[in-house]
Amino acid sequence: MVAEVRPNYPTDWAAMKAVAAKPGIGAAETVRTWVRKAQVDTLLAAVAAETHAKQSLDS
Repeated sequence: MVAEVRPNYPTDWAAMKAVAAKPGIGAAETVRTWVRKAQVDTLLAAVAAETHAKQSLDS
């Protein structure tokens, strides 16, 4: 959700605050935590895929 609205705001934090203002979302800090967790999860998945690909080539 933040990624979708980010181009409309000058900063990540402004976009997160805008998303947090929507009914049922919560505090901007909560949204920031969700965004950062998603970024880490995406990075970890990419590293795991790369590691798996290298191991497949080495076998």
